[in-house]
Amino acid sequence: MITSDPCTRIDRATKPIELTTDFVVVLAKPWAEPQTLQSIRNWSARTRLRAAIVFRIQFYSDSVPPVVCDWDLAKDRILGTDSSLSEKDEEVKQKRGLKND
Repeated sequence: MITSDPCTRIDRATKPIELTTDFVVVLAKPWAEPQTLQSIRNWSARTRLRAAIVFRIQFYSDSVPPVVCDWDLAKDRILGTDSSLSEKDEEVKQKRGLKND
């Protein structure tokens, strides 16, 4: 139940977004087009990723070594390169790298 792994903690912190989306999709399914349901799921994935980045910046920005999770591999592909959160996340990582040198 209790974990010390930062990635698991971040995943659990963003779980309400996924659960809410699942609930909305179930309620909307009889009336919504498949494209609309997919759009809701895509929005949920982007929102959950943004929340994960915010949690990591807020709680783990001073971690040594830096916290790197599985979702970091897909971050730029999902959010795109113009995400201000991605830029802030990279900025925090660079500052942390400069502090540790």
